Amino acid sequence: MQNAKVAYVGKDVQVKADAVENGDGGKVIVWSDDTTRYFGAISARGGEQGGDGGLVEVSGKQTLDFDGRVTTQAPAGKIGMLLLDPADVTISNAAQSTSMTSGALFSDGTASISNVNVATLVGALGSTSVVVDASAGSGSGTGTITVADPVTWGSASSLTLKATTDVTVNASITNTGSASLNLYGNGAIVVNNPVSVGGNFSVAGTSGGITQATSFSGNAQINGSGFAVQAGQIDLTSAGSLIAAGNTNLTAANININGILKHAPATSSSGVATLNATGNIALQGTIEGVGPGGYKVQLQGGTITTDATKTLNIIGSGENTLIEVDNGATWTNNGTVNMTGNSQIRLFDGSVTSTFTNSSGGQFNSSSTANWSFFSNPGSQNGIINNNGAMTIDGTAAGLQSFEAIFNQGATGTLTLANGATLSLQNAQSVEGAINLPLGNNIHVSEYHGAPATFTGVAFTGSGQLALTSSSVQATFDNVSAPDTPLSVSGAATTISGGTSVFASASGLGSNLTLDNGILAIKGGNFTVPAGASYSGNVGYYATGNLTVPAGGDISTFGSVTLIGGWNGNTGTPGVSGSGNININSAKVSALGGDATLSMSGSLSLQATTANAFIEAPDVFLTAGGNVSFSNSGTNKAYVTSLLAATTHLTFTNATGKVLFNGVGATATTSGNLGFFHGGAPSSPGIPSVLGTSLILSGGDPANFVASTPSVTPAEPPPPTVAECTVNPGLSGCSSVLPTLATCTTAPTTAGCSVVLPTLDTCVTNPTQAGCTAVLPTLSTCTTAPTTPGCGAVLPTVDACIANPTLPGCTAVIPSLSTCMANPSQPGCSIVLPSLSTCTASPTTAGCTAVLPTLSSCTTNPTQAGCSVVLPALGACVTSPTTPGCTAVLPTLSSCTTNPSQPGCTAVLPTLSSCTNSPTLPGCTAVLPTMSTCTAAPTTAGCTAVLPTLAQCSATPTLAGCSVVVPTANKCVLNPSAPECVVVLPVTDTGSTSSPVNLITETVVETSNLVLTTTAMMSSNQLQPDSGSSSGGGSGSEGKKIDKKTLSSTDDSGAKKNEPVRKMYCN
Repeated sequence: MQNAKVAYVGKDVQVKADAVENGDGGKVIVWSDDTTRYFGAISARGGEQGGDGGLVEVSGKQTLDFDGRVTTQAPAGKIGMLLLDPADVTISNAAQSTSMTSGALFSDGTASISNVNVATLVGALGSTSVVVDASAGSGSGTGTITVADPVTWGSASSLTLKATTDVTVNASITNTGSASLNLYGNGAIVVNNPVSVGGNFSVAGTSGGITQATSFSGNAQINGSGFAVQAGQIDLTSAGSLIAAGNTNLTAANININGILKHAPATSSSGVATLNATGNIALQGTIEGVGPGGYKVQLQGGTITTDATKTLNIIGSGENTLIEVDNGATWTNNGTVNMTGNSQIRLFDGSVTSTFTNSSGGQFNSSSTANWSFFSNPGSQNGIINNNGAMTIDGTAAGLQSFEAIFNQGATGTLTLANGATLSLQNAQSVEGAINLPLGNNIHVSEYHGAPATFTGVAFTGSGQLALTSSSVQATFDNVSAPDTPLSVSGAATTISGGTSVFASASGLGSNLTLDNGILAIKGGNFTVPAGASYSGNVGYYATGNLTVPAGGDISTFGSVTLIGGWNGNTGTPGVSGSGNININSAKVSALGGDATLSMSGSLSLQATTANAFIEAPDVFLTAGGNVSFSNSGTNKAYVTSLLAATTHLTFTNATGKVLFNGVGATATTSGNLGFFHGGAPSSPGIPSVLGTSLILSGGDPANFVASTPSVTPAEPPPPTVAECTVNPGLSGCSSVLPTLATCTTAPTTAGCSVVLPTLDTCVTNPTQAGCTAVLPTLSTCTTAPTTPGCGAVLPTVDACIANPTLPGCTAVIPSLSTCMANPSQPGCSIVLPSLSTCTASPTTAGCTAVLPTLSSCTTNPTQAGCSVVLPALGACVTSPTTPGCTAVLPTLSSCTTNPSQPGCTAVLPTLSSCTNSPTLPGCTAVLPTMSTCTAAPTTAGCTAVLPTLAQCSATPTLAGCSVVVPTANKCVLNPSAPECVVVLPVTDTGSTSSPVNLITETVVETSNLVLTTTAMMSSNQLQPDSGSSSGGGSGSEGKKIDKKTLSSTDDSGAKKNEPVRKMYCN
C-alpha cells in the first residue's frame, strides 16, 4: 500500500476500533511521509468485560499538527497507547500551526519543529497513555523534544518522551495520580524544572530497556515512586534532587551526586538506591532517608570519591540510612563527610569487604545515633577504615559509636572525640598521628580479630580515657605520648615497645604487661610496678612521683633497666625534678645484659622484709637526691651488686645524702647482708665492694663509709625530722617520728601521712587495706564525679546496683534513661527502662520505645508480648487498611471469604462494584449475591456478574439462572425485533436450508463520519444475497446502503466476533 505524503483528519471524523465485550482494542494508524494534520476522534477501547486498550498512532514523518481526541481506555484491562511521531517536537501552550479551515490542508508542512499543545496533550492523557516519539525525519529534523510550558495531569496514564537525540525539560511536569514518566533519548536528557509523578521516573536510550542515553542532568527536584536512570554520564547537580518513595537505580559510566538523593515513602516501606558505575561515583550533596522503613544506598563503582571542597551529608531522619560500599571498592574522601541521625556506612556487601579512606585533606564527622557508625562482616570485621585526615566523633546525639571494621590511622591522621563520646574500636590495627580525647570522652579497644592494636608515635591530648576493655584484646604501644590520658586495662595483653610511652596513669596491669625494649612512663604521680610483668631487651619505668617495685614485681631482663622516681617529664632528656623516691620492697631489679640505672630526686630504699631486695647488673649507676638505705628482716638480704669486673657508681646530688644500714649510718661498704657488693650476692659469691675501685662514690655526707674512732664514744644521733622521714621513711627512728596509720586514717593531711598511707593504686587494687578509707575518694564525691581517680573501688558494681538499685552511689553507676534508649542492651538498663507490662499498659511512658517490639516485628509476629499497643486498632484498620501494621490486624481474605461477617472483613473483601466488573477476584464469592437470590430477584445489585449471559443461555438454555435471562414469548411477540428473542421465536422460513438469518444493521457511509456498528453476531453460514438487491452498484456513493452480499464478503472488524478488531488505516 502506498503511503500518503500528507494526511488530514477533520474535526467531525470519528474512527472506532473498539472491542465490545471481551477483546483488546484495535490498532488505528494515521501516517504520512511529510505532514499529518489531525483534528478528529479515534477510539480503540478494550472490551467491557475483558481486554486491553489498543494502539493509536498519529504520525507525520516531518511535521505533525495534533489537536484531536483519542481514547484507548479499557474498563477491565490495561489502558492502551497514543503514539505521536513527528521529527522534532516542542510541548508548549502555543496553538497548532495549521487551522482546520485553512485552504492548504494538504500542503507540505513548513514548520521545522512540530508543536504539541499542552492542553491537547493533557486531554489525551485523560484517556490514554501517550508516547511522543521524535524520530529524525527528512529536512532539518534532528529528533529532539523540548518541554517549554508546564504539563499537569491527574490520571494513571503514562507519558513517554522519546527522542533520537536530546530531551530537554524547561518547564515543570506534574502528575497527581500514579502515572509514570519516561524520558528516552540517545543524546542528552536534561531536567531544568521540577518533575513530580506518582509512578516511576525512567531515563534510558531511545530504545528504552537497558539502553543508555548519552547523559542525564538533573538540575531540579524530581519526585517519583521510583527511579531508573541509565546514561553514559549521570549528573545530579547542586540544584537537583531525586526523591523516591521506593527504589532508585542509577547506571552509568560515571555518576556525580551533587544534589539530594532521598527516600521519602508515604508508608513504612523500605527503599534501596543502587548506584552502578563502571568508572567513578562522586558523592557530594545529601543522602537522606525519611521515615521508619530504612534506606540503603549501594555504591557499585570502579572508584568512589568525595571531592575536595565538597561536602556529603548522610542523614538518617527517623529511618536508618545505610551507605553500602560493594564489590570490594574503595571510597576516598577528599572533602567533608557528615553523618547525622540514624546513619551508617557498611564496608561489606555480603561477600566482599571494602574500604573507606579519609585522605590527608579529608574531614569525616559523625554524630550518628546508630550503634555502629561503620560496620562490615560481623564475624571477621575486616572492612577497612583508613584515616589520613581529620575524623571527629561527636557524642551529643548518642554517647556510644562503634567502628566494626579494621581501623588504621596514618601519621597525618587526627581522631577527635567531643561532647561525651565513646568510640569503640572493634578491630583497631595500626594507629599513628594524633588523638584528641578531652575529659569525658573515651576510646575503647574492645575486640581482637587476628592482629594486635598497634599505637605508634601517637600524640594524645586531653584527659579522656583510653581503655582496653576485654581480656581478648592485644595492644602494643610504641613511643606513645599521652601525658594527660589515663590508660585502663581489663586483662588485655599490653606491650610497651620501641621507646618510651607516656600515660597520665596506668591501671589494671599485671602479668598481662610486657616491656619489650620499651619504657613505661607515668606523668600523673606515683606508680607501682605490676607484679608478674614480662621483660626483654632494654626496659624501664618513669614516675613523676614515687616509683615502687613491690614484692612479686621483679624486673629481670638480659638488657638494661632504667628507673626514675621524681621524673622531670622529658622523654628526650629524662631526668629528675620535684620529689620522688624509688622503693624496692622484697623484689629484685636485674639487668644481666646491660646497665642498671636508677635516678631519683628523693631517696632509694631497699627493704628485704619478706624476701631479698637487690639490684644487680654489670654496671650499676645510682643517683639520689636523698639517702640510700638498706634494711632487712631475719636472714633476708638487701644489697646492690656489680657483676664481673664492673663497678657500682653512687652519686649524691646533695652534700647531706647518707648511706644507712637498718637506719644507722654506714661506716663501711657493707654490714652483714646489707650494702654494696661485687661479683654477686653476699657470700655467694659476692664480696664487699672496695671504695674507689668497685664502688665509686660522689657527693653526699662526708661521713659515709668512715669508721668511727674507738676511743671516742659516738654521740647518739638526733632523731630524723618528719620532713626527712617523708623523703626517706626507711631512716632509723622514722617509726617514732612519723604519724601512725590510725592517725593518718583519721587525719590524712597530717605531715608525714603521704608515706604512711597506702598509694591510690594499691587501694584501687585492694580497697579494704588499712588506711584506704583516707586515700580513696568518698562515696559522695564519686557519686557527683564518678571519673575521679579511685572511684572504681568506691562505687558499687553494675551487678550490685541491678540487684539493689537503691544502694548509695548507684546513681553514678546505672546508665541514664537516654543512654538506655539508644543502647538498651547496655549493662544496668534492665532496671532503668520500664517493664514490658508497664509499656503495654502505658506505651507513652518514657523509655518504652526501647522496650516495646517494633512495628515490623509485630507485623511478622503479632502474638508476641507488647504488640497489642504497637499494632493499630481494628477500627483504625477498617477505616484505613493501608496503615502500617494492619496486615497483622485485619482478618485474612480466605477467612473473610469463609466468614464475611467477622469484624474487619469490610476492609478486606473487594467491593460489590469491583466484583461486578471482575467476579473472579478473590473474595467475590462472599460479596456477590447467590444464584438463587439472583434468580428470585434478578435486579439485585451484583446479579449481572452472577447470572449467565444471553449468549450462554442461547447455547445452553438449561443453565441455572437462564429462566430470568431469556425473555418470555409474550414479550417477544410484542417486540420480535429484540435481539434476545432469537432464542424464543420460531425460525423464519427463508426457503432455504441454511441457518436462520440474524438481524444485521446496515453499514452507512456518511459525508464526514465513518461509523462501523454491529448489533448481533453473524450466523455460522454467511448470509445469502437477496434476489432483489443490487450487485454492488453504488458502493462508492455517499449516503447509500451497501448490500448484504458486499457486507458478508467483507472481512469483519473483529468486534463482531468479540475479538480484537483488526488494523484500520486512514491515508
